[in-house]
Amino acid sequence: MQPTPTHCRHCGAALDALTRLRRTGVCGTAKCRHAAAASHLTESKSRLHEQAKTLVQAQWPGLSAQGLGVVWLRANDPELVAVTEADRTEHAAYLQQVLTEGLLIDPERLSAPSRSVASPAGARLCGQCGGRCCQHGAGWHAFIDLDLLQRWQRQHPGSGPADAVASYMGYLPERHVFGACLYQTEQGCAMPRQQRANICNDYACDALEALQQGHAENPANAMLALTVHNDRVQRAAVIQASATHPLQWPDLEGLADIDNDNDSDSDNNGQGPAPASPAD
Repeated sequence: MQPTPTHCRHCGAALDALTRLRRTGVCGTAKCRHAAAASHLTESKSRLHEQAKTLVQAQWPGLSAQGLGVVWLRANDPELVAVTEADRTEHAAYLQQVLTEGLLIDPERLSAPSRSVASPAGARLCGQCGGRCCQHGAGWHAFIDLDLLQRWQRQHPGSGPADAVASYMGYLPERHVFGACLYQTEQGCAMPRQQRANICNDYACDALEALQQGHAENPANAMLALTVHNDRVQRAAVIQASATHPLQWPDLEGLADIDNDNDSDSDNNGQGPAPASPAD
């Protein structure tokens, strides 16, 4: 048995009797507790990364685990619900308000474009995630504003504002993801990509940016995508430009804090609501 720690391993302060009994080796100050949590998170991520590479070698022997990078996805288990008549009525009223009041979304309130169209694996990663960032579309009415409706009209010569509204109403699915954008379905966005708001096509979360960086260095690079929540790896896959290779993960404990830690990373880079591009 290891000797009971008597001093904090981070600041060196003497530990009181109760803390010594807990054998954590960390004093009660917020700074040291945060340092301990960060250290545990780093160690746990490293351990899970190595476990994942071992699984790749066993389950997908044709893939090389050498130098295989990893991105961490937050848990996302979408529940599908009906798009109700009340939903449709409210959305139609909003679209009409956009026309009558000339509503425009200030781009300064949104994240700057960060998605690379040169990364073909991006849609695969969004599919693995399930489009968690599309939750932001609920409060922003899919980011539809006057510019978007006018863009639709330019794409359809001879059409009028009412035609644009009718078209976006027509894109509404029968069912959507509960608590998320009305256009988000189990298969991704119900709108054609060219009809979506720019932020929906141009935004990349941290995981997508990491994948893009890997593909910029080498388009043949594969990337592990691990979704962790409540001490469990929920989903795991190897993402390539050409395919998604799911991993069967044993019932092993993961790490409790990755999902919470990712809540503080950047869905919006600190610039207010901004969703990642939904899965195709």
